[in-house]
Amino acid sequence: MTKNQKKFFLNSSIILLIIIAIVSGSILIQRKASEDEVSQLIVNRTTDIVEEVESIELPIEPKNSKYDYKPNKNLEYLAVNPDFTGWIEISDTIIDYPVLRGIDNAFYLNKDIYKNSSDAGAIFMDYRNLGQFNDQHTIIYGHYMKNGTMFGGLHEYKEETYFNTHDTIKISGLYGEKTYTIFSAYIVSADDYKLEINFQGLDYESYLQTLMSYSMHKKGFIFSEDKALLTLATCSYETKNGRMIIHAIED
Repeated sequence: MTKNQKKFFLNSSIILLIIIAIVSGSILIQRKASEDEVSQLIVNRTTDIVEEVESIELPIEPKNSKYDYKPNKNLEYLAVNPDFTGWIEISDTIIDYPVLRGIDNAFYLNKDIYKNSSDAGAIFMDYRNLGQFNDQHTIIYGHYMKNGTMFGGLHEYKEETYFNTHDTIKISGLYGEKTYTIFSAYIVSADDYKLEINFQGLDYESYLQTLMSYSMHKKGFIFSEDKALLTLATCSYETKNGRMIIHAIED
């Protein structure tokens, strides 16, 4: 190869490298521009989405829903026993107890709130209830103790004056407080008697009228189908397998 040929080859190589560098640089610039464009598109679209979301008017949840969680002084009892579901109180009576709800209606017959063995048992809700006093019919049981404790005081309602002057039941649950007015008190044998919880296919108002007709004391009462029923039940020894029953309607 002559000197001129070598020089030509070297110059050609340099020119080729320059061309490659220019082409590569152009590609990188175009790619960077494309990436910047895509990034800007993403930013713009994200901004649009945020603005769209912010412009949506969400429905305002009604306040004081019966399912809203509200602070409650009795929450400490949940730490003692997760079966705790509320507190029942009847003013000027001995009935002032926590209400529990077990896996069945036998568990708390002989266990207290600490799940320790106890002849007096506990005041407990029917296991078929949901446990938050939002059922159409809530049933609460307690032993009839001869010393008047637990639900022994329900037998005082056999006296008409007592029935009329102690007719308000206060329930303090995990979702707030409710009051009920007593409208019926009677003794019945559990052998041929059943308390309804599921009113599907039944006339609720007629059922309430029937319960009032059982009462040993008559009381004029106007029922509303949207008001919940509360029943307290304890033993009675005045009839075979007897029960003392108290019915109250939500205010």
